[in-house]
Amino acid sequence: MPLRGAPRLVAILLAGGLLTAGHARATTIEAQQMVADRKLHRARFHGDVELISRQLHIRSDTLTAYYRDRLGGRLDRAEASGHVRLRREKMRGRADHATFDEGRQLLILSGNAELTEGGRLIRGGRIEHRLDSGESRVTEGEAGERVHLHIDDDRRPLRP
Repeated sequence: MPLRGAPRLVAILLAGGLLTAGHARATTIEAQQMVADRKLHRARFHGDVELISRQLHIRSDTLTAYYRDRLGGRLDRAEASGHVRLRREKMRGRADHATFDEGRQLLILSGNAELTEGGRLIRGGRIEHRLDSGESRVTEGEAGERVHLHIDDDRRPLRP
């Protein structure tokens, strides 16, 4: 059942249930609307969605959050769609779709995927990025194109 009425709905989701001030494992998701399904251990968020966790900050049009044990329990993974933008420390990314698997420390970007960090730019159809090791793998290009990696060592704009 959708929850409506507030200009922005805020759902606090974290391991162990209740939020305490400064809880390091907390994940916060804000959106215009939320539909929760306790039996399937998931919640769907719609409209200007923002996920903030200790690992990652994601903005998108929609997001489905899946939980390990119960609704409101520890976040297992999140699947975002539509104008996905993300950031983590100095890393920035964007794509049509993104999946964040917290347990595997894996971020998958697909559809016009782009990931930047410092002077490095990776672009392709699908990017898999390991948050724990920093390893990135581009498994396909866009529309048959080759994948793209650009490294700007001195971080100055390139001249033609």
